[in-house]
This record gives sequence, structure tokens and C-alpha cells, in this order.
Amino acid sequence: MKGLKDIDLPVNVIVTSDHGMNPVPETRENLVTTQSILSGTDEGLFRFSNSGTHAHFYLHDQADEEAVYQSLNQKKGPYTIYKKSDFPAKWHYQNQRVGDIFLSMNAGHYLTTSMRKKMMLIRGRMQGQHGYDPYTTENMRTIFYAQGPQIKEGSTVAPFENVDIYPLVAALLDIQELPEIDGDLESLRSIIK
Repeated sequence: MKGLKDIDLPVNVIVTSDHGMNPVPETRENLVTTQSILSGTDEGLFRFSNSGTHAHFYLHDQADEEAVYQSLNQKKGPYTIYKKSDFPAKWHYQNQRVGDIFLSMNAGHYLTTSMRKKMMLIRGRMQGQHGYDPYTTENMRTIFYAQGPQIKEGSTVAPFENVDIYPLVAALLDIQELPEIDGDLESLRSIIK
């Protein structure tokens, strides 16, 4: 910031990130194994991809959707199973890269292999993870700071979606014509001088 003051240009600075982090204690209760999720399910019907906080099931044949969904959903655990058609609209998650069936871990829980779980339990520490539903997990919210000649000093705003930053930057740069975007300037308009 000192360097910006030294060059005497009208620069607006925005500091943010793509997500927050949620604590996950490495305990038996918080670590769920992929083996416990997949047991009793015909793994030949899908390809499985796991990120720790969620997992995707890519079906080889759409005709198997209900059978795989029912098999996965009969097990109870700290997670929710969704069919792609049932993803919450607010996730904006309808595209060809996501699985046909989706497992979303509850905040504070982590999906891992049995071998890795053993190693994590030996360590027994706290780790941070992202990927939980930001609408239900406050820790997934990110920071947002803005300062500059076009920003009202001392302004605060209610939580908003990161996609709203794009139209803010465009407004600060006086860019009038934007392509069709998901973001909306209204949530941040009040901070502009």
C-alpha cells in the first residue's frame, strides 16, 4: 500500500480469495473411508472420483442411476447423496464435468481411504479443508477488502457471492458493456463513491 501511495496513481485495491477453510479434526468420527461408502455397491457401474469433501460418481449407463443412488443412499453417514438433477440451484453446478451422482460431506468431516485414515489417526492433528457447501458452512466464506479513491471508506456489506466482484471491478474501471455473467453489482454498489 505504501508503494501505491508513492507512485501517486488512483489505484483501487481489492483483496479476496476463492474460498475459506473449515477445521477437520483427524479423529475416527470425522474421517469416513471410501470403502465404507462403496461397500455393497456395484463399482462396475460407475467411475468414482474423490476430493475429500465431496465425491463424484460417473455412471457408465444412465439406466443404472436409481440403483446406484439407492445403494449409496441406504448407508447413513455425515454426508448427503444427490442425483445431478437434484443439485441445489444455488450451487450453479450443472455442467458436463460433474458426476451423475454427487456425495457432499458435512462440514468437519473428510472422505479418505482406509490406509490414509490410519496415517491421519496416528498424526491426530487438525487440518483445514475447503469444498463444503458455502451456503451452510460459514467458514467457507472468504475475505473481501477494498480500498481506494473510488471506494467509500468504512463501508461494510452483507455476505455476497464472489461472482459479484467482476461487475464491481468493471464499474470501477468504467467498463459499460459486459458479457452475460452470473455476477450482480447490486450487492456491492453501496461501496462505490
